[in-house]
Amino acid sequence: MINATRSLLVIVIASISAITTSSAQNLTGMEIMELVEESQRATSDSAFNRMQLSTCRFGVKDSRITCAERPRVKALESVGKNFGLNLKDTKNITIVLEPAAERGIGMLSFAYDQSDRDNETWLYLSA
Repeated sequence: MINATRSLLVIVIASISAITTSSAQNLTGMEIMELVEESQRATSDSAFNRMQLSTCRFGVKDSRITCAERPRVKALESVGKNFGLNLKDTKNITIVLEPAAERGIGMLSFAYDQSDRDNETWLYLSA
């Protein structure tokens, strides 16, 4: 996950540095991120990720926000592939690995670039 974060950071920095200072002042945040996305698509058409999500009820203690209980941790694995015209559509599957009671729960999603086409998502809940 750290390598994926570093790679994304390198792509963002390279994309922004490729834009000259004078033209960067005329771009919106959305336009800059579209350039980053185009740069990323040019280098790879797929991604494999492992992630860990941690949630907890929180409270304020000594003017700091802290977990008020033991955090709930989920480990997920995700694979995505770009396809379609200019690789702007994405198919992605995510599967829960941990905790054992939730292992096998998955989500399949198709995201389309066309604004007139709805994205599709399916959730699989194991028996």
